Amino acid sequence: MVLLINGEPLMIRLGIRSKLLGVTLLLLAFLTLGALGEVRYYIGQQVREQAERRVETAAQMLTTVMERTEEQLLGRGQILVELPSLRSGLAKEPAQLEPLLQEVKAIRAANLLWATDPKGVVLASTAEYPPVGQTLAQHTLIAQALSGQKALGFDFFMDEWWLMLCLPVIQTNSSPSVTSSARTRSA
Repeated sequence: MVLLINGEPLMIRLGIRSKLLGVTLLLLAFLTLGALGEVRYYIGQQVREQAERRVETAAQMLTTVMERTEEQLLGRGQILVELPSLRSGLAKEPAQLEPLLQEVKAIRAANLLWATDPKGVVLASTAEYPPVGQTLAQHTLIAQALSGQKALGFDFFMDEWWLMLCLPVIQTNSSPSVTSSARTRSA
């Protein structure tokens, strides 16, 4: 290495000890950086594993809550569709059906109720949505109930997620199924 001081070359000779010290310091710096990187990787892995465990626990808790909610909602729904007043009310004019649904809603069977004819056309509703006369047969859960099966699932409407239960109601004087749908807001 050549340095110029006042125009004169200055020769600096590095001894073997200086070279070994430099190499040692360089190795020490690489080892320190490598160890820090390994520590950072290990901590990141631990954080990731802990987050995965928490997500798994939360998913298990949510599944348990959903199963209990489903049981409760299905129980309420079965009581609802077995009500003699509802069965007889479905045989009446649609205009007389809406007050009946409001009474059932008042006993906290659900936050929102509606009834459809066998084609999925809304006959009565306890809220503005769905409007009377709208066809809901294309909705997956309602189509399932119109085919005679219980249907339960989530639906997003009116800017909120709702847990929706659709149950077929068989009128006593005829064979077609009429769907009574109940929604309860998800927490």
